[in-house]
Amino acid sequence: MNEERKIRVQELTAELDSLVPRTNAVAEMRQYGGGCDESELIATETGCLWLGIELLKAPFPSPLPDAETVQIDVDIKYLTVERSDVCFQRFRLDDTLKPDAASVPKPRQGWKDKAIGSACVFACLLLIYVFGVGIVTVLQWVFR
Repeated sequence: MNEERKIRVQELTAELDSLVPRTNAVAEMRQYGGGCDESELIATETGCLWLGIELLKAPFPSPLPDAETVQIDVDIKYLTVERSDVCFQRFRLDDTLKPDAASVPKPRQGWKDKAIGSACVFACLLLIYVFGVGIVTVLQWVFR
């Protein structure tokens, strides 16, 4: 993102920060199942708004006095309630992250593949039928 757009996003974030009241801003993050993939966020309307605003602030870190360290100033502790199971302690920026490889759709089966599959199923059913008829014929011959 170019600098001009970054500045504009920061301005809009600051404007949202001033527009949304913090009263009744509550968010509960909890795990309802057996793993972290079974988590949910329950929040009031202003809680959702503030969670979004706080996350919008994340990409714009403020340098600390030692200039080597960068602090991401995301404050969601005032939003979350004590009964929350999930709590985020750290927020980090890492521009080296890459998105997961896009899932490649499976190629559609052509008519030849479908015909071969159908022929195999038909051949198996024919063999089962012939085997069954043979067993019945042998049993009839033995018990006659």
